[in-house]
Amino acid sequence: ITNRGEIQTKVVINAAGVYAPMIGEMVGLSLPIKPRRGQIIVTEPVPKLVMADVLCAKYIVAKYNPKNLERSDNPETRLGVGLSLSQTHDGQILIGATREFVGYNKSTTHEALRAILRNATRLVPALKLIHAIRSFAGLRPYTPDGLPLLGQVEGIQGFIMAAGHEGDGIALSPVTGKIISELIVDGKTFMDVTCLSPARFGSLTHSEKVI
Repeated sequence: ITNRGEIQTKVVINAAGVYAPMIGEMVGLSLPIKPRRGQIIVTEPVPKLVMADVLCAKYIVAKYNPKNLERSDNPETRLGVGLSLSQTHDGQILIGATREFVGYNKSTTHEALRAILRNATRLVPALKLIHAIRSFAGLRPYTPDGLPLLGQVEGIQGFIMAAGHEGDGIALSPVTGKIISELIVDGKTFMDVTCLSPARFGSLTHSEKVI
C-alpha cells in the first residue's frame, strides 16, 4: 500500500532498516529489530590526520554485547562508546560513536558527546587541538545476535527480509543486493546465508495479515 494506491507484486523486500518492524507488522510479523542510536561529532576541516578509517575494539564489542554494557559502572561503557574515526575529502574528521537503546529518539546529548570526546582525545591526543563544529545522531537497526536478517520469511510467500545490519548497512549493501537478487531470480545464492535466515529466531508470525 502506497500513498498512490495499492501495488500488486509477487515479491516484497523489507529493507526498511530501523523501520522494518513497522513493515513487518503489515504482514503479521514481530521482527527482532530495534533502533540503536549512534551519536557522532564533526570537526572543522584540518590537514590530513586520519590516513584510514579507525575502529577500536570497544566499538565492535559494544555492538555484540549490549547486556554487558548495561551492567557496567562506567558511564562511557553504558553509552556504548567506542572510538571510530574517519576524515572526509574536505578535511573534516568524524568522531564517534555511541550505541544506545532510546527508541526512535535521534537527538544528541551533552553526556554522550562529552564521553565521545573524552574517549577520542585519550586515544588520539592531537584531537584536543581541533575544534568540533557540529554533532548529529542516527539510528542503527539492531538484532539480538548482531547479524542481519536476509532471506525469505517462512510462511509468507514472497516476503523477503534485508534489514538489521546495525551500522554496516552501507558497507554490506552491495553483497546484500547481490544475495537478495539471486534469491529472487535463481532461488539460491552464491554463498550460504543460512546463518542469516529470519528463521533463526523461530516463528516470527503472530497474526494473519496481508499488505
